[in-house]
Amino acid sequence: MKIKKQLFGLDTSLVLVVLLFGCQSSVKKQAEVAEERIEEYLETQVELVEKPIQLTGLWMFEDVHASEELQEHHYMVIEGDGDELVGWYYGTTDDFDDAREGYYPGFYVSAMQDLILDGDSLRFSISINEEKLYTKPVPLTLTENDSIDLPKWDIGVTYFQRDYVGIVRKERIEFDIYLRRYRIFKRADSK
Repeated sequence: MKIKKQLFGLDTSLVLVVLLFGCQSSVKKQAEVAEERIEEYLETQVELVEKPIQLTGLWMFEDVHASEELQEHHYMVIEGDGDELVGWYYGTTDDFDDAREGYYPGFYVSAMQDLILDGDSLRFSISINEEKLYTKPVPLTLTENDSIDLPKWDIGVTYFQRDYVGIVRKERIEFDIYLRRYRIFKRADSK
């Protein structure tokens, strides 16, 4: 006499076939996703070899919380080529403080010190001077060496220097600012 094993009223051999088929399709799907990621990675590597990174130009981080009243976008203007890069960073004092509550940030322009592109890694430092902090964004046509006719911001900051390390990918530069907060700059010119 043959005894049929059942699970929830179903023949266990049928349940096993369904489970095996489901596992195979899940494994197949994971393999497809992994293959797509490998292809994407290889494409970026080929692109790095075939096309040198074009870093010069205007880059913009668009603040998602911007309003008509306050726009806290950050910009980088990078000039030169190869080992001779120079740049200016236009940003807010939020990068030089632990927190801000109840007041607007200050704005500045600073030379990008020790600006180095090494492969797809971009590094630089920024130093700010409290006497050169303003209540409005500094126009991108001015540098820290120019006379800037904007109202002074006089609240003060905690830190005066900051180091940035980013990864250059296609038409964007990604910085891990702090606490896993990413700042992604996108090309803002037609280069």
